[in-house]
Amino acid sequence: MLDLHAKGIQIRVVVVLTPEKLSTAAYLARYSDRLDVAYTFQEDRHGPELAGAVTAGLPWCRGPAALMLPDQKFDWSPAANPLEQAFGRLRYGAWAVIAAWTSDPDVLRNDGALCVGAGDPPVVEASVDKPSDPAGFNAAWVALACREGELLRLPSIVGGEENLLVGASAVFVSGYRNVSTPELAHG
Repeated sequence: MLDLHAKGIQIRVVVVLTPEKLSTAAYLARYSDRLDVAYTFQEDRHGPELAGAVTAGLPWCRGPAALMLPDQKFDWSPAANPLEQAFGRLRYGAWAVIAAWTSDPDVLRNDGALCVGAGDPPVVEASVDKPSDPAGFNAAWVALACREGELLRLPSIVGGEENLLVGASAVFVSGYRNVSTPELAHG
């Protein structure tokens, strides 16, 4: 995000917290001189888990948006910023995913699973969050980008509805790891 800001692109970071996670706000304060950072709380009225967190953050989102999770890490360079690539793909479609190739069934069961075709650019052919049967999936989604008009679909996508990302363009990264589940680290 700092790379995009350095290029003159206005970035607003919306951070959804629970009272137990206030240390996240303190950590992100270091970026407030360069990025607009807004905090909101996930309450019972928003619903549980990631879909509830996304619902809590939606009122603060404007324009094209990216959903990035704090425990999803991956390798990249400023010259090949995958977030910039994903936003660029929104010129051609409503959704783009930042993804990592994997055939590890445990990773696919734990993360958002995708079946991505071999086209240029690669396109999502099937998607589901945390599938019980990962057969047929070949990638995990790391982050999502969408046009403003698609924001209201985000909670359904992370809430487990199948195939809502079909047709999305995929940008691939290496070195992906979910730091919440280091036993599943892959790259």
